[in-house]
Amino acid sequence: MSPLITDQVFEALKKLNADGLTVLLVEQNAHRALEITRRAYVLDRGVISHEGTSADIAANPAIIESYLGA
Repeated sequence: MSPLITDQVFEALKKLNADGLTVLLVEQNAHRALEITRRAYVLDRGVISHEGTSADIAANPAIIESYLGA
């Protein structure tokens, strides 16, 4: 998607979330997804390897190094 469309999709997701709707988001841009979510799950070969609040996942050094490209 173009950056403009991507921005629009993320804005819509933020609004839906603020309205109380639960959304399952599978997204390549993990940094951006973690900015608009409350909880996150990291899958490794189809198995949940880490879970927690989005802030905790984003701050976890092992996850940063292995999955978020530090």
